[in-house]
Parts: sequence; structure tokens; C-alpha cells
Amino acid sequence: MGRFLYIFNAFYPVNPGETFLANEIEYFRGFDKIFIFPLFADDGKKKFDYKSSIQKNIEIVRIGEYSNKNKIESILKAGVQRELYREYLALIKSQRANWHNIKKATKFVAHCIFFADVICKHVEKNIKSDDDVILYSYWMNHDAYVASIVKNRMNNKPFMLTRGHRVDIYEYADENYIPMRNAIIDKSDLLCPISDDGKKYLMDSYNVSEKKILVQRLGTVDHGTNISVKGNVFQIVSCSWMRKVKRLDMLIDALSMADFPIEWTHYGDGEEFEYITKKANDIKSDYVNFRFMGSTPNEKVLEALKTQHFDAFINVSSSEGIPVSIMEAMSFGKPIIATDVGGSREIVYNGVNGYLLRADCDAVDVFEAIKKLYSLDAGNYEHMSQESRTIWERLCCGENNYKTFCNILMDK
Repeated sequence: MGRFLYIFNAFYPVNPGETFLANEIEYFRGFDKIFIFPLFADDGKKKFDYKSSIQKNIEIVRIGEYSNKNKIESILKAGVQRELYREYLALIKSQRANWHNIKKATKFVAHCIFFADVICKHVEKNIKSDDDVILYSYWMNHDAYVASIVKNRMNNKPFMLTRGHRVDIYEYADENYIPMRNAIIDKSDLLCPISDDGKKYLMDSYNVSEKKILVQRLGTVDHGTNISVKGNVFQIVSCSWMRKVKRLDMLIDALSMADFPIEWTHYGDGEEFEYITKKANDIKSDYVNFRFMGSTPNEKVLEALKTQHFDAFINVSSSEGIPVSIMEAMSFGKPIIATDVGGSREIVYNGVNGYLLRADCDAVDVFEAIKKLYSLDAGNYEHMSQESRTIWERLCCGENNYKTFCNILMDK
């Protein structure tokens, strides 16, 4: 009898991304073998060297191309699945049965059937009927539904655990519809959202029993602290994709009100890069400078937070899970200015380690928070910085959080 862990995720470790999974996997112990299925990994994208950083008992299993032939076969298979018709009925009952959602659900199920067919062949070759198997889905969407299909086909009915983040929990973050949500919840033995807010959403929206949910926070690596003493120019830093949900245009409007020297450094690019940089350059102010660093590897951002002078980290997004970037900034002892969305309030305490703005804040609110932080005397500023680090140690330390999570896996 063997003990095996099947991990379903989008890209790790073939393509960059999912750094939290890369961090936590270092703590997985007690399995004879761990199989990782990066469902959407693309050979054409930039790869990174993962072989030197993961355990020897880990095997990466590639799914293969979702060709036109495979698509047709999978759609035909989806067409005879009762679960899909139950999903159509649920759409009708919730008054969301439009062509877009029906097509989205059908494509979703077909694609997941293709994934599951490949994985089940792997199971047949590698797993015996008396083996102990855990199915771990990193996301509560495609990954989880694939895991549910695999579980349903396996005779020994493995334990299924599903993480949940932001876009895979909150339907409003994904066109107000995530296919097969009820099927995923029903088949999962344990749901592990990364925030209390995610837990509440699942309970309120899908009537999930609290006994089936266990909040398991993500965490970041400890790179030491870099608590600054405020200089003559107030240095603000942010890190995110440049897209509408991040409301970087509102942050620029806030900074345009400055009556004291500010420099804003932003790491990240995206579809709004040209719009944001142009808006910033159009500001005529003697007080504000902007630095747009573009796409930057995470290790470079971390190095900047560790070695450069930044007085505050800011995130004015209209939707979040619990932002990675905020956790990383807190680990270095940076005060935070953030909007009260998703689980941000669970790590940003207003007036303690920064300032928490209401979700529908405007540019005036943002600037007032910046000015309030700038106006702190040296003692109160240092105390706020220390609190940021202290809260990170208690809630966001990757080593602590991942050890706890891996112990849960081992106990199943």
C-alpha cells in the first residue's frame, strides 16, 4: 500500500507563476510519490528551472495538446453528462441561462473531461486499489472540477481538497459565473479558502456547511526587514498588473493633489500600461515623480523592497483575495495603504500597520491616507512599520502557514 498526492494546478512548475505553490511544495513530506499536473502549461512560454528546487519524489505529468479532434470528442462526451444538464437547470433557476453562460459551461466541462481522461489513464498505470490517494486542487475552478471527475472514477474514492483564492471563489471576479461550482463543492471533502472573507462568501453564496471549510492562508518567504526612516521625499511603491481593477488611474489623481514631495514606483505592466504612463506624464506638478518599472521578476521586486528606501506600499484595487504583494511588503516592515476588498482587512489593520480605505474610496480619500502616513512623527511611523512586520509574522509567514497546511494533508 502506497501513499500518493496528486496536485492539479494551471502552470506550475513548467511555466512561471503560482509562486505560492512553489513555496509550499517544499514542505510536503510523507508521500511515496507526488504527481503534479500543470493543466494549462504551454511549451511555447518561457520556462524556468524547477528541477533543482523540488523534491526527488515528485513527477511532473504533462497533459498534452487539446487538439481540435480532442475538443470534438470531449464536447460529445460532455453532451451526455448529467452534471452538465443539472448545471443548465441551475442557470435557468438563477436566471443566468444566456447563450454566453451555456457556452462557457459546455466548454468548461468538455475541457475538464479531456484533462480527466489523461489523468485517469495515469491513475490506472500507477495506483493500486488499496493505495491511499489525496487529490489536491490548487484552484477552485478547472483544477477542482478535473479532480472531482477523477475522484468519481476511482474505486478507492480518494480524499479531495480544494484551495480557493479570488477569481476562482468570487463569481463577480469572473464574469459573474463560475461553471460547475455546486458539483465542485459537493465532491470536495474540504474547501480551503485563503481568507475569512472567502469562507464567508462560500457559506453565504452556496450554503456550504462551515464544517466543510477550513481557512488556510498563503504566506511569503522571510527575506528580513527593511524598516525605513522617512526622508525628504515620501517614497511610495506598488506592484500589480496594470488593469482596470487595480484603479491606478485613481492613484494618479490622488498623487496629483500632493503638496509635499512624493515619488511613486510601480512594478508591473499590462493592458493599461500606455494609458497609465500617459496619464502620469500629463500631470504638471512640482511635487510628484513617477517611476514605472514595467514587467519585473518577483525576485527583483523583493530585492528592491529589501535594499531600497520605500516609506509605504499602496494597493487601491477594487477586488482582491489577499494580495501577495501586500504580504511581501509587510514582511519587510512597510506600512500599508489598501482598500477594504476581499481579505485585505484580515492583514491590514486601520491605524495599526497602515490605513484601510473603504472599497468605494475616491482619489481624495487615497491622498488623505497618504498624507496622514507622511505626517506621522518618527516614533509613530516606526511603530506602524514594526506592527506591519509583527502582523506578517503572525498571519502571513509562509513557513508557518505551509507547515500547517501540509500537516492537514498528512492527516487525511
